[in-house]
This record gives sequence, C-alpha cells and structure tokens, in this order.
Amino acid sequence: MKPIVVNARINPQDFFKLGFKQFYTKPMIIIPHVIIFISVIANLMLLSDGQGSENSLRNMFIVFSIIVVLLPFSIYRQMSKKLKTNHMLKEMVKYEFSTTKIKLKGETFDSVISWEKLHKVKETKSWFLFYVDKITASYVPKACFSSEADMQNLLKLIKSKPGLKAELMKG
Repeated sequence: MKPIVVNARINPQDFFKLGFKQFYTKPMIIIPHVIIFISVIANLMLLSDGQGSENSLRNMFIVFSIIVVLLPFSIYRQMSKKLKTNHMLKEMVKYEFSTTKIKLKGETFDSVISWEKLHKVKETKSWFLFYVDKITASYVPKACFSSEADMQNLLKLIKSKPGLKAELMKG
C-alpha cells in the first residue's frame, strides 16, 4: 500500500474550538454543569418567592462566575500555552501514514511513531487525533487531506491495526 501523505498546518482558531469541544463534551463535565445550572434556577426561583437569602445569591454568583468565566479562560490559556510551546502545532507538518509507521516532518523536527506505540486514535468531525499517551496527541485536520479517498484509506489502515484503540465516527 502506498503511504498516505498529508501536509497540515494547524489553524489556531480551529485548535481552540477543538479544545473547548473536547472539554465540554465529556460526561464528567456535562453532568456537574447540568446539576449546577438546575441548582442556580432553583435558587433564583426561591429568591423570587422571597425565600432565599443573600448568602445563596452570593454563592450562586461565585459558582456561576467560575463556570462561565474562569473555566473557559483557563481552557483558553492552556490551549494558548500548547500553541506557543509545541512546534508541531505551529509549523507546516508532513504526515506520512504507512502500514508500519507514521512519519512526521516539520521545519524543526523529524519524528517516527510505530502504530504499535500509539495509545489510541480518535476521529472527530474535523480532526484525527493520534495519542501517544493519555494526554499527548498529534492533531491532523481532515481539511488537509487531498482527497476523500486518502481519508478513507487512512480509516481502513487504522481499523486494520489489531490492538489499536480507535474511537472512530460511525458511517
């Protein structure tokens, strides 16, 4: 099989969207947000009936500020730090997917990852994420593929790897 070659440069705006989407779609994040939102509504209803206290209003404001302002700001800062410090996110990167390995070549780095060393591969609507451990990934935007056929061949290649944990989209 001929290697699949993809030249990609990460668009910072798309990278931020990916970071927020990954964070806010986790059940461990969604469930507490729903509970807090319901609690805020219940407290507002109590306050409107004259049954609440100033303390509950202050506490609601603090919790709401953390969720609406501080949490998104901290995610933004974390993603900004990644963009500034990770060369793979700043440079044009040539990815070469073969049956045995993934070659990455940037302006200041050259790297090879064997399929067996990957922790997992995750597909989203717009990205392929190749995790070397639970946290660290190489990000490949789907928009950078030269053809739909190349993307489908990569999916076949991923599916052909026994023991590789793959979270692929259905379809």
